[in-house]
Amino acid sequence: MSQSRTKKLKFKLLHKDARAITQPKDGDAGYDLYASKTTTIPTNSVGKIPTGISLEIPKGYFAKIFDRSGFYTNEQGATGAGVIDNGYRGEVVVCMYNGTNLPITINKGEKFAQMVLLPLNSFPAEEVDLLTDSERGDAGFGSTGQ
Repeated sequence: MSQSRTKKLKFKLLHKDARAITQPKDGDAGYDLYASKTTTIPTNSVGKIPTGISLEIPKGYFAKIFDRSGFYTNEQGATGAGVIDNGYRGEVVVCMYNGTNLPITINKGEKFAQMVLLPLNSFPAEEVDLLTDSERGDAGFGSTGQ
């Protein structure tokens, strides 16, 4: 049996309005997240959408929150600040930015974001006085062409 099949993403429903995370098709990368209460995000603002769930992410992994393509296309709400460390046991709350000229309402029970588990790659940080040269150097923001 593969190592990924022996690990499990455990979740807890925190109250009666919470919905279980879902993974609609075998092999899908993301788990769908649902709003546990109706929340309206004013124009050009950030809102916090509660899910009513907490997680136990397997050691060696973390979760990243992403937009759902359908929700983003239709509502134009974009997720942000979406990293969940494997030691966090509090409620998963998704930050969402509304960059439109109209308020966005996410209704209780609505599927609005997705969460992907990713392997954790963490290395010790070391301060140095000099970094090695590279072909690209410090060229950024469009330096590789269009």
